[in-house]
Amino acid sequence: MITKHRFNESELKRVVVRGGEYVDWLQMAIHEPSCSAAFQEFRPDENLGYWVFWYDQVHFALKGRAKCIYRVPPTYDEEHELEVGEGDLYLLPIGYQARWEVIGDEPYRTLFVNMPNPKYFEF
Repeated sequence: MITKHRFNESELKRVVVRGGEYVDWLQMAIHEPSCSAAFQEFRPDENLGYWVFWYDQVHFALKGRAKCIYRVPPTYDEEHELEVGEGDLYLLPIGYQARWEVIGDEPYRTLFVNMPNPKYFEF
């Protein structure tokens, strides 16, 4: 059976990782072995430390603007920046480190998709 999902701001749950080093807000939409997908929001007043991607993840920006600041394996010695906003689509490849800086006062909201669902992806 196919199920549709819609963003609902009241369903966003605050996720705190590594003692507060990384904070975001998630609404899980799909959580199946073949796929996970969630609405995600980064807020300007939250700490947005680096996240290491041990899976490929596609992002589609829904609202707001942010700088996606990322480092490339294997040395991670140089930061790169990509400004993203509503309507932008981008891939975060396996092995990259990324963090976001919200531009302005409005939260940056995105939809992300992992296929297949990563083994250790639990929220």
